[in-house]
Amino acid sequence: MGNIAANMITAGGWQPLITGAVQLFFFSAVTIAAAYLSLKSRRFRKIATGEPIVLVHRGQYILKHMKRSKIDLDLLQQMLREQGYFDYRKVEYAILEPTGSLSVLPKSDREDKVDVTPSNPEAEQRQQTNHIK
Repeated sequence: MGNIAANMITAGGWQPLITGAVQLFFFSAVTIAAAYLSLKSRRFRKIATGEPIVLVHRGQYILKHMKRSKIDLDLLQQMLREQGYFDYRKVEYAILEPTGSLSVLPKSDREDKVDVTPSNPEAEQRQQTNHIK
C-alpha cells in the first residue's frame, strides 16, 4: 500500500495519480471484504487463517499432523523446550496455533481415578438441604 502511494507521488502527472488511486481503492476494498468475510463465515476464516493442529496428544507425537504442518521432531522439541517442557511425555496436549505459536497443556501430577464407591443419595440430599438453610 505504501509502495502504491509512493509511486503516485514520485511519478508526477495525473495519469499515475489516477492509476494509483484506483489501485489503492481496490486494495482497500479487498482488505475490507476479507475482514468482513472472516467475521461472518467460519469456512472463509478457516481457509484464510487456518486452524489449530494438535502435535502432541497424551504424551505421544502425532507424526501425521507434524508432517502436514511441516514441523520436524527437532523443531517441535525446541518449541516445547522454549515453553519449559523438556520431556514430551509430560505434555497432555501441544497445539500449533494458526499464528505459529505453540500452546502447551501439561499433564496433571495425579492420574484421574474413577471413584468406585457407591454414592449415597440420602447423604447427598441432606448435604444439599443444609446448604439451602
